[in-house]
Amino acid sequence: MAISDVQEYMHLTDEEIEQLGRELDAIRKEVEESRGDKDAAYRVARMFEQGTNGVPRDERRQVQWLRHASELKNGIASYQLYLYYRDRQLDRDAVRYENLSREQGYTPPPRLDSTVLGPYASP
Repeated sequence: MAISDVQEYMHLTDEEIEQLGRELDAIRKEVEESRGDKDAAYRVARMFEQGTNGVPRDERRQVQWLRHASELKNGIASYQLYLYYRDRQLDRDAVRYENLSREQGYTPPPRLDSTVLGPYASP
């Protein structure tokens, strides 16, 4: 956040500036907490995938929770969305989530293809 009208704040004492900083920090924390827990969102997605903890298997809700976790910057959730869309040949979505998972710091496992397996790859 940038303060564009510096003159408006020049009269503040050091204590008032510190108080303003604490108030802004509290607002930031409240916003972050209201967004949710990225790992909890991913765990809920897994529950819908596996049908555990009293939650029925539900692919549509699984994908919704994966998207939510991805929006919260969960790289594993983004990678799971990549796999989901890749398996359904929805390439545009697959590439989007693969790139997003990397941007979020997730390192995907190496692909087992001919470049990795060499002569052991199946034809």
